[in-house]
Amino acid sequence: MEKLNYQIELPGVTVIVPVYNDEHRIGLLMESLLQQEYPSDLVEIIIVDNLSTDRTSECVRRYPVTLLEESTVRSSYAARNKGIRHAKHGILAFIDSDCIAALDWLREGVWTLLEQNADLVGGKVQFFFSKRRTAAEIYDALTFLRFESSVRERKTCGTANLFVRSDAFKKVGLFPVVKSGGDVQWTGIASQQGLRLAFAPKAVVRHPTRMLGPLLQKGYRVGCGSPAVWRSQGRPVRDRLEMTLKSFIPPRPSSLAQKMREHGMKDMRRHLPALWSVTYLCRLSTGAGILSGLIGMRKSGRGIRVLMVAIKFPPHFGGAAIQASYLAAELVRRGVTVQFITDNDHHSTIQDVYNGLPVYRFSTFLMRETKWRELIYLLRVFWFIVTHPEYRIIHFHSIRGTETLLFPLLQLMGRKILVKLTLVDNDDPIALRRRKLGRLFRWGLSFVDHFTAISRRLCDLASEAGVPAQRISLITNGVESNRFQTPSAEERRILRDQLGLIQDATLFLSVGKIEPRKGYDFLLQAWQHIQSVVYKPILVIAGPGNTVENPFYQELLSTIKELKLQAVRFAGQIENVETYMRSADCLLFCSRQEGFGTVLIEAMASGVPAVARHIFHVTEDILTEPALSQTYRGESPEEFARMAVAAVGQPDTKERILAAERIRSRFDIRQIADRYIELYELLQGVSKKLGEAHSKDLRGCPPRTASNTGGRCESSLSLK
Repeated sequence: MEKLNYQIELPGVTVIVPVYNDEHRIGLLMESLLQQEYPSDLVEIIIVDNLSTDRTSECVRRYPVTLLEESTVRSSYAARNKGIRHAKHGILAFIDSDCIAALDWLREGVWTLLEQNADLVGGKVQFFFSKRRTAAEIYDALTFLRFESSVRERKTCGTANLFVRSDAFKKVGLFPVVKSGGDVQWTGIASQQGLRLAFAPKAVVRHPTRMLGPLLQKGYRVGCGSPAVWRSQGRPVRDRLEMTLKSFIPPRPSSLAQKMREHGMKDMRRHLPALWSVTYLCRLSTGAGILSGLIGMRKSGRGIRVLMVAIKFPPHFGGAAIQASYLAAELVRRGVTVQFITDNDHHSTIQDVYNGLPVYRFSTFLMRETKWRELIYLLRVFWFIVTHPEYRIIHFHSIRGTETLLFPLLQLMGRKILVKLTLVDNDDPIALRRRKLGRLFRWGLSFVDHFTAISRRLCDLASEAGVPAQRISLITNGVESNRFQTPSAEERRILRDQLGLIQDATLFLSVGKIEPRKGYDFLLQAWQHIQSVVYKPILVIAGPGNTVENPFYQELLSTIKELKLQAVRFAGQIENVETYMRSADCLLFCSRQEGFGTVLIEAMASGVPAVARHIFHVTEDILTEPALSQTYRGESPEEFARMAVAAVGQPDTKERILAAERIRSRFDIRQIADRYIELYELLQGVSKKLGEAHSKDLRGCPPRTASNTGGRCESSLSLK
């Protein structure tokens, strides 16, 4: 304790405990937590009851702690997420309800977190046995909760003894709502994103060993969660198959004896036959769980029918619509039924198919964008929803504002409304509120069941507009990782031949529609400096809008002529963006306003360094790999140019390859699809009464700001 006192002021700690039907053991945990050698005024204890049917809640109320209820879904991770949302301190300590904390548990865990400047700290779990000391108990002690090896070797840890800085959840998101393995999955992702995980051998909790029945249930539950954990870790299919087969192979007696010797266990001959039997039974239960998990992943989403509404849809260019098509394709592979509807302007109404996705393109009869056309669009969307009652979830990929007038009617019809926020100052609630019909739009938004935001900035704006935090999920855009791979030298040569590019040229790429917010005027000023120092430079600007009707494009051509710029090419709208990305030497991102920045992750996933202008709470959450990204926070084109030149001057290294792998794993569209399936399932399970409570909550609450919400945004999938 003295170590902390003289070096640094003690930080506050929130202890979070999920509990389900544990009335007989929760009291022992409470006593151990209330006797901690840590200032009581700096400790907050939150117990989250997860649909218990015994006297657990009654037992907890006897103690001076905060009791919450997670009644939406039975999952210890959903319960922990609820505790995280209500925590008031900057350090969160997780422990299970059947554990007993050592008196110095908090002190040692916090000290390790501070001393090692870590973001996460795993502690030690000691087992205690019953008087019988059965083979099942020995197996439990030898197999589970070996946190030291998992922290040091696999960079993962469980929540039976885990300390986390609250800021880590803002960066990584909350725990995935799964049956088992969510903690290992989350800590693994946190480690991949560069958060530091340390081990505290003196932060000890004691855990009872399990008997055979609970042990088999534990093995099955762990097996069910394993496929999702393997996928989040990016394990190749071969490794997954090998681990699945191993679970059905009988254990070797010699390896069991070795384990017992390492842990100082006596009477090996007496225990070994029974231990072998228990080990094999547990392996089989885990194997059965793995098979169930694999089948569940294949069937995940079956029975879910989603109607996706997009203002524009490919082949018409639009970042939100393109991302929607990637997501929908992955959802369909999981068994989700997806139908798109979109505006086909003055063209005829048709039922189309785009990349295997059904798209109903309805005519709004007018070529120009007018209020009349918006009204027709609104009526066509409403009529399609009315005549297709099989779609219970309506997923809007960006809105213009007038769509909010439909939301009260859709809720009366029993539909679940999901709105994806995609662009700052365009479709975020603050921007909608500033328009002529802003008050009406705000009222309509109160009927939305859930919002997803693709960046922290959009989360912040939604919170400022008064959207309750539990109705916002941070789900970023994703990439099809199989399309964006780091090319070999030979592959890059072939790709450049396909594009007609000089092999030894230095290719700078910028992707996006030709419009002022993309910052191409700034880019051309920077190019003036880049072309003077780089060998054989070429700048390719890929995106629609390079037409004589576009005044901004004409301004760019005038700038090129005035500054005497060379080797600047406008490629127009492209379908093979991965070919350009994998051929490039550097991506230049000069946007002034974005909701996310998908091209950044596409470039980095391809092993291409990205140099980007800073956009608050957008780019800093994407550009997390120093080997592949640099952020410019100023307004000088010359300084930006120097940064770009430095980026292409660095040779390809192993660190770049590893960084690209981490980006592909972190932003894999398969993980994004998993998040949406979880959200769809939660929406389908929410009662009408709950939806009415949500609407009342928003209409009756004052606008939230970062000061009264702590700037928090939900990055999990949760519905109160």
